[in-house]
This record gives sequence, C-alpha cells and structure tokens, in this order.
Amino acid sequence: WYVLDYKGEELLNSIPRIRQIDFKDTPSQPGLYILKSRPDLEEHTENWLWRIWENDDRGLFIDEGYMLPEVRKGAFSALLTQGRAKRISVITLSQRPVRVDRTAISEASHIVAFDLNDKRDHKSLEEVVPTGFMSDTVPPF
Repeated sequence: WYVLDYKGEELLNSIPRIRQIDFKDTPSQPGLYILKSRPDLEEHTENWLWRIWENDDRGLFIDEGYMLPEVRKGAFSALLTQGRAKRISVITLSQRPVRVDRTAISEASHIVAFDLNDKRDHKSLEEVVPTGFMSDTVPPF
C-alpha cells in the first residue's frame, strides 16, 4: 500500500514499519510506503501516480484528496475509473467533499460521510451518490 500524505500527518507517520519513499520510488515488494507531497509538486505527484497505475495489485490511501493534481484527464482519474480492473484499491479522504473531484465520489464503492457542517458539502454529495443515500432516515453515525 502507498500513502500519499500532503500534510505530514503524525498519525500516519507513527504506523509501525511504514517506509518513507520519494517520487522516484514505487516499490513492488509488499509493505506500507508513504510519500510526502505538496500542492506545488503537481507534476511529480502526477508522474508518481501514473507509475502506480502501470502496476497491478496495489493500494493507494490519499489524505486530503482535494489537493491532488487536476483530475479530469490525469492519473488519479485513471486510477479511479480503471483501478478495479487492475486490482488497485483507492481510499480518498477529505473533510470537504465540495472540494473533491466528483469522479472520486461517483466511482466510489463505499462512501462514509459525517459531520457535514457546510450545506455545499451536503449538496455536492447529494449530486453524485445513489438516490436516498443522504436521506434523513440514515442515522447520524
């Protein structure tokens, strides 16, 4: 599994046996790897994501998914739309669904939403999730 970390999350860094890699690395041996990126390193991040796409049987965990490079025609879009066929699982997190590309939500097999304090976040999810998912009958937990 690869972890793409945009904020230097202490919790992620404290995972036992996680190994930090840089943009030239996409190790093939089993393990847990973390890449620290920044929004100003879009080209490096995009190239790294394409290298993940070129392989099968991988996992990608992205914290703060709204910081990814332009999604429409990029590597992240390819991972989301073709990843299942390549056995590449993608988990994308964000506290602000309104800032996450719609493809990341519409291609998801599982969606977990909680504490949506902004109406725009609620509306952005309503536009792409299955009918009834955001109904008031769903418990708040």
